[in-house]
Amino acid sequence: MKSGRAMQVQQDSHASQRVLSDMWKLLVEVKAEGGGSNSVDHLTSALGDLSERRSMREEELKTRLPRILWLLLIAGAAATVGSSCLLVMTISGCTIARCWR
Repeated sequence: MKSGRAMQVQQDSHASQRVLSDMWKLLVEVKAEGGGSNSVDHLTSALGDLSERRSMREEELKTRLPRILWLLLIAGAAATVGSSCLLVMTISGCTIARCWR
């Protein structure tokens, strides 16, 4: 079962799909009536861009970081913390044996 937030996102996604579909239907009706071709062409282009951006956002939501990138991120964080600790120990003149007692 989906969590409340996941369900909300899914409902928003369906709502935006319905709005986009309604916009396309309206544009087709305007084209069929023979509306101003210049403005209809501009609206068609803008609606196409909107559809493409929406598709890209949906795809980005589905795409996750590969495990190897997570591994690199965690290893980098560990190396950064470890080197910082060693630097502090070196500056303070503390050795591992003396500091951990």
